[in-house]
Amino acid sequence: MKSFVILKVLKDQYLLKILLYLIKKKINNLTEKIRNNLILLTQKCGFKNIMDGFSLILGEEKQIFLNNLEYKELNLVKFYNNVFIPISFDFYTMDLKKIMMLMI
Repeated sequence: MKSFVILKVLKDQYLLKILLYLIKKKINNLTEKIRNNLILLTQKCGFKNIMDGFSLILGEEKQIFLNNLEYKELNLVKFYNNVFIPISFDFYTMDLKKIMMLMI
């Protein structure tokens, strides 16, 4: 009888872990859909400022991006952030291989 209870508890814990995994996956999918829809919307109507765009596009990597800018570039970004209101945007990415080809 004792082993049956232990097996039931282990089975319940396993099912709980699976359930939590599925819930996390569903939440992550929903937040990604919301983020993608926000990106589409802001491409048409813009942002309050440039930093909002960086936050939406780069997420947690925004600070890393800003920290890697040179002093002149960072001042320019701060100037644009304070002076201009982006009414739309386009986001371009370059493949690392393409960048390397351009350098050769």
